[in-house]
Amino acid sequence: FNEIIPCIYDELSVVDYDDNFIVFTKYGREENDEKYGILNFTGKVVIPPIYKTAFVIEGQNAFVLQNSSGYYGVINAHGKVIIPFEWEWISSNYKNGLLGVRKGHKEGVVDLSGRIVIPITYDKIGVSCESGLFSAKMNDYWGIVDLSNNVIIPFEYDCIKFSWYGQAILVKYESVWSVLDYEGNLLSDLPEEHEDADLISPSIVHVCDISEDEEWRFYRVDLNEYLSTTYLRHCIAGHYQDNI
Repeated sequence: FNEIIPCIYDELSVVDYDDNFIVFTKYGREENDEKYGILNFTGKVVIPPIYKTAFVIEGQNAFVLQNSSGYYGVINAHGKVIIPFEWEWISSNYKNGLLGVRKGHKEGVVDLSGRIVIPITYDKIGVSCESGLFSAKMNDYWGIVDLSNNVIIPFEYDCIKFSWYGQAILVKYESVWSVLDYEGNLLSDLPEEHEDADLISPSIVHVCDISEDEEWRFYRVDLNEYLSTTYLRHCIAGHYQDNI
């Protein structure tokens, strides 16, 4: 076979084969002195190994990098800086080239041109959904805003989670978990208190009760009832979609 990438790197990490880029690591002489760069799939160095952190932005031919001063910026595959290195943190976990950013201990969202989409005014920007909604934290409480910074869900919850498959939101206030739609309308309150929960579909809540065995159960929103352990076995086998 033909060698494409020579064995000269200390570590390689393929983020997504569709992006055709590889994050590589070169270790320094001192402990915790590793540096990161980017290769393409032909073995060409696109970004040299001079950065403290490197992430590939999915589908955008661009990379989140942290410089030696600790600031984050974005460089494209042609080596051009498209977002200056002036941010305390950048997250590339969002779709469509949107990035979570932090400056002055406040967070917001920018696009790949550096344009501010959601103002840098929140204590925390959390996850987003395909509908362009973002969870955000302000004054110790979570709410949801859209891409125009309109408040969709008020800032009054201790925790907010989106459904794995969209169209519903799981919120927690004190010890009560509730399921809302994307307009903030109440769909259901869970009748029992739970330590943790995840909304795996608009109608199924995966709940955890902290005990000696940390038992996980399922709650059916539309039926207002907890499901049997037989249902749990179906979920583990990957068949819960057939039951929704």
